[in-house]
Amino acid sequence: MTVVNSLIGASALRRLALLAAAALLLAVAPLAGIASADDVDVTDAEDEELGTIQVSDGDDLIPSIRFAGTGREDTARLISGDPTDFAAQYETGTVVLARGDDYPDALAGSYAAGQELAPILLTPTDFVHPNLQLALDHWGDPADIEIVILGGTAAISAEVEEDLEDMGYTVDRRGGATRIDTAAAVATAYDPADVGELDGMATAIVASAENFPDALVAGALSTSNNFPLLLTWQDELPDATADALDDLEIEQVIIAGGTVAVSAGVETELEGVVGDADNVRRVSGPNRFGTAVAFADMAVDELGFSQEHVNLATGRDFPDALTLGPHAGLDYIGPSPILLTDLAMPPETGAHLESLADCGFESLHVAGGSAAISDELEQEAREALTTADACPLLSAALTGDKEVPGPGQADGAGVAFVVADATAAQVCVDLSVDLDEVAAAAHIHTGAEGVAGGVVITLPTPDADGFASGCAGPDDGVDADIVSDIV
Repeated sequence: MTVVNSLIGASALRRLALLAAAALLLAVAPLAGIASADDVDVTDAEDEELGTIQVSDGDDLIPSIRFAGTGREDTARLISGDPTDFAAQYETGTVVLARGDDYPDALAGSYAAGQELAPILLTPTDFVHPNLQLALDHWGDPADIEIVILGGTAAISAEVEEDLEDMGYTVDRRGGATRIDTAAAVATAYDPADVGELDGMATAIVASAENFPDALVAGALSTSNNFPLLLTWQDELPDATADALDDLEIEQVIIAGGTVAVSAGVETELEGVVGDADNVRRVSGPNRFGTAVAFADMAVDELGFSQEHVNLATGRDFPDALTLGPHAGLDYIGPSPILLTDLAMPPETGAHLESLADCGFESLHVAGGSAAISDELEQEAREALTTADACPLLSAALTGDKEVPGPGQADGAGVAFVVADATAAQVCVDLSVDLDEVAAAAHIHTGAEGVAGGVVITLPTPDADGFASGCAGPDDGVDADIVSDIV
């Protein structure tokens, strides 16, 4: 295992390893070590006395990034400080703090994390955990950081709050008498104008207050799309939840889970709250694993979540999936779904992983150490995500003096790695360019060398730092014939 810190990204590392590439003719930036395909090297990203961020690559399988904490608080620390190419777009001004050994007040934290662009960290009820302190240290001067505590003093004690204030942090507690009230307090702390929309309607998620899985897999959507996450009893809609929906001017509700979690009667009550039966929808599967898959499909199809990256957490306990939610929802390469697993791979999860396998898939995130998800299960997930089809890698040196039509920047330079998959009619690219000005566009043209032919594929435009990564497929006008011509 190695730590991915390459400017061209983990996908290019995997493709290069598949081709047994030994060197690059044009190196824009040094690559992180590419492990031999004969074995998987192991390098830790943090001090060995703590948990580690481990990346498995170099064995012809999809790379995986594991947040292998020594405990739930340490896993949260690692997730919040992820240094890889798939880190989250956190701001450093706020962190959300939840109780680490019980879930009720923590469930609503995903919405606060999205509003604040903040990670979720964990601590026990009655003391500041050392790994919480290490995580906070990562974010800098306490005077510049606000900590949002989820729940009342039964969740996180007044002593913990006082200790944090004594350290110099600003503390804002958002809690109520019950888990229902805490979720409502978290949601209504923000302006109704900040609520996210789906199909032009202000949207909230309502999940069971009596168990954690459905709320957790909805957490990435709550974070990324600013959908308040409110709670209900199985057979009765609490007044606090109905009032919060009204206060936030919610027009559409997504119910997380089946009728065993949230009854048909509560669904009818929600229809009355929003005033239209068509504006209450249920996202569910036959079990917690199937519900996670259903949310993943919805997130990709309707909310623009990435199909090139996925997150895996245990469905047997709450902390790892809770703290992974904001990371998944705020991922730099785009929000990505959370799937759940058991001691063995659930059929629903395994089938979904296999459906994602193509040449454009980038990386798998695994939350927790081997006690949460075994090494064997991680390997099984990587195998499921790895396509059996050949994924040819093409590379090109980019130079300004070859610009057609010119003139280009004489000393402009760059490198492009292109993976073309004719079966899926998809082209994926990693670009790195060095220009005096921000690039205006990137394309693949037809025509002989030195001829500016027509544009056949529009590629992602390099950002201000000169980097771009992404895929174009059938929805972008790419077909198998075009891809075959490229190969």
